[in-house]
Amino acid sequence: MPVNFPPGWRTAHLAAAPPPPPPQRLPAPRSVSVPSGPLLVVVNDAQRATPTPWLMGLLDCDWSSPDVRIAVATGCHAPPTEHELGEIFGGFLDHVRTRIHVHHTASDPLVNLGTTSRGTPVEINRLLDWPAAVVCLGSVEPHYFAGWTGGRKSLVPGLCSLETMRANHRLAIAPGAALGALSDNPLHLDLEEAVGMVRARLVGRGASEPLGVNALVARGEIHGWHAGPLHGMIEALAPRGRVLFGRHIDGPAPFVLCFVDHPLDRDFYQALKGFEHWKAAVAAGGILALVADCPAGIGPPTFTQFFGSSPTLAAIEQRASEDYHLGDHKLLNFLRFTASGRRVWLVSPNLAAQGGLPFPIFDSVESAIRAAADLLAPPARRALLIEDAATLATLPAISPLTQETRQNELLPPLKLSPQQDCPASPHAHLRP
Repeated sequence: MPVNFPPGWRTAHLAAAPPPPPPQRLPAPRSVSVPSGPLLVVVNDAQRATPTPWLMGLLDCDWSSPDVRIAVATGCHAPPTEHELGEIFGGFLDHVRTRIHVHHTASDPLVNLGTTSRGTPVEINRLLDWPAAVVCLGSVEPHYFAGWTGGRKSLVPGLCSLETMRANHRLAIAPGAALGALSDNPLHLDLEEAVGMVRARLVGRGASEPLGVNALVARGEIHGWHAGPLHGMIEALAPRGRVLFGRHIDGPAPFVLCFVDHPLDRDFYQALKGFEHWKAAVAAGGILALVADCPAGIGPPTFTQFFGSSPTLAAIEQRASEDYHLGDHKLLNFLRFTASGRRVWLVSPNLAAQGGLPFPIFDSVESAIRAAADLLAPPARRALLIEDAATLATLPAISPLTQETRQNELLPPLKLSPQQDCPASPHAHLRP
């Protein structure tokens, strides 16, 4: 990520390079056993940097069997294109193509399981009513309101209705819904309760406990994994995740340059995760510049319309409290940030010519730096550069790895490639 600042700038660079790895112990292909009989494997869509082919390769199952079905947990995302299906499944695509179901929130049959204690109706894809063992493949990363991605999110919001998502995501504006937070995070606790209801439904219909295999991934390298019951998946990987993704800064900077990596750079809506992770690092009167390609544009139509209508902070605060719409939490956080006197800029060649956003859009990092130099007095020309800003985060106190973290779940960097073979290691077992 070479960035050249003119003379007179002081810069600090937070890289995505991970901490030194623990002793090598890699899982072998087909080393994770799964329950016998019908199997439903839930995978992420292409909007997450999950190493799905590698995780699929760990499962000891026959991918050509008609008893093995795959669900792509899109949530409210658009269905994957043919190219994105290739990104998701890699070399497995031809073996499983005819048994892939892509979740469609608007049209898929749903099963209503009731309502959580926080008022979220739990409506899930009828696929989860099939009496089969469920194994969720995912990745765990910091998340600005769910605390962490992965684990329970494969099922909710991955395979649920828009109304379930809307009701759960309204908790994103509640106190405690924060980056890295779990025990006092109402949105995370609501997700756990909803997935607990899915578990009760599955077990009640004769299926086994929902299971999961999740990985920690940074810059295309695997640094940790965990296999076991879906409940507790996040807690098992979060200590290592804090070390891998957490970064410390000495204080806020007047100019924060956030580089958003693929796949979260696909549109401005997704790239805003980089803003959420690093908005606290911007000094009063300062600038946060997101660097993201945004080949898919601004984002969902409703979000684009909101920005086009120049919404006020008061209007969004009222709507979010009375009639929450998906995306309101992002608008609210954005408008509160700019109302504080700080600025958001975007560096995107794809959107620079299009416009359509109520803030400056630049076609290059260099032009954004020149504009920042024009606004900031020489003493304030201090910049913070963040690699992979939507994954790295200023997390709460970084916890050391605990004795309970099993050595076979902490990996040295494993480069991902289609032909990668892992050396042998003791088997891990997914038990109902």
